[in-house]
Amino acid sequence: DLYMPIEIIQWHENDSLVKVRTPEDKTVEVSAEFVQHALLDHFQGCEDLLALRDFSEPALLHTLRVRFNRRESYTAVGTILISVNPYSYHNYEEIYGDQVMDMYRRASWKQIKDSTSLPPHLYVVAERSMRQGHAMGYATEFEGQDLSLAPPENQAIIISGESGAGKTEATRLIVKYLSWRSKAIGAQRDGRPGRKTSPNPLLGSGAQKLLGKLLVGSPIEERITA
Repeated sequence: DLYMPIEIIQWHENDSLVKVRTPEDKTVEVSAEFVQHALLDHFQGCEDLLALRDFSEPALLHTLRVRFNRRESYTAVGTILISVNPYSYHNYEEIYGDQVMDMYRRASWKQIKDSTSLPPHLYVVAERSMRQGHAMGYATEFEGQDLSLAPPENQAIIISGESGAGKTEATRLIVKYLSWRSKAIGAQRDGRPGRKTSPNPLLGSGAQKLLGKLLVGSPIEERITA
């Protein structure tokens, strides 16, 4: 089904047809049963779909359309992340590089937990999992931040989508981030100064081995340039 924003020109309560103006500035008549009223926030491309006052299929799809047209490929639904073709036009360093990783690493727990004040991203999902997995022992890694969390819990990140949707690439990026974060935590605990992140998208032999195991289960040959 296709949904598009329209402007109602003429609609009487008992009419079966509604005269509307399309985004292409064409005037057409459509059946009244296919017309749904929309709210202003449906057209703003909000970062979290749960913030919509009226959550509906047309509102969801149009929000994703607006964000994609603004080159914002990730949209949150609470702690769930929706990805729309994120690898089509982005510069790698601009969206996945060291500075981006460091921004999410330095975010407060409230920002990570509630996905507030931060652009939706795979790194939010990874960082949330990392912090909840470490929980109480994590406060020493983030001085001055309130990390009064529950005891550590095992974490699972589910990545789903149609064939060719980018599941393997998303997995690769999450493994990259978790490997990078684990190294940083280990260096702090051992008293070693932090080392500059390698430009290689896959850090460490552990991440390489883990990714290799993940790819073995794919029925389609995957090619990754590291």
